[in-house]
Amino acid sequence: MRTSLAALALAAALVAAACTSGTGSEAAPSSTTRLATTTTTTDGHPADAVPIDRWATGFCSAFGAWSVKVAQAGAGVAGSVDPGDVPGAKAAIEDLFARAERDTDALLAELRRGGVPDVVDGDALVDDLADRFTDYRQAIADAGKTAAALPTDDADAFQRQVAALVSGVEAQLTEVGRSFERIDAKYPSPELRAALEARCSS
Repeated sequence: MRTSLAALALAAALVAAACTSGTGSEAAPSSTTRLATTTTTTDGHPADAVPIDRWATGFCSAFGAWSVKVAQAGAGVAGSVDPGDVPGAKAAIEDLFARAERDTDALLAELRRGGVPDVVDGDALVDDLADRFTDYRQAIADAGKTAAALPTDDADAFQRQVAALVSGVEAQLTEVGRSFERIDAKYPSPELRAALEARCSS
């Protein structure tokens, strides 16, 4: 899970960097993604669990695709806006956050389709993961709504407001990152940790 956290932090940093270089944001309402109730065996493993390596491969593939999309979107924003074009910067930020939200929705769908790993309380682990990505999505959605309402008649004021907005998003994303560490400690499976480290770093 720690390898995944590094990728998440990189994607978040790129989004923040794009915003502070003169951009805005947009987003839609958030929703909570939970897995359907699964049956658990007497040893705590979900009855319909997916082999650990297969689950880790699917999760890391989906997570990797998501982090690349978010990073590419963030990296491309600065070059798409003319200096001094505040309305253009605002529109670019709105598009950036809207795309990040859509990409996170796609990741949540992949997480749901991937089933649960064959570890104790694997269903609860995936639900916790889904909650954390939903928190990320909500942070983006809230930032997008706030940015969409920012006035553009004063460039300096706009820049200050965007900087404050990004600071708030960064704080929320830091908390999301910390929650991954808590999930790692809550579900201490050496086999799953090894599989994630191998698959998410390849």
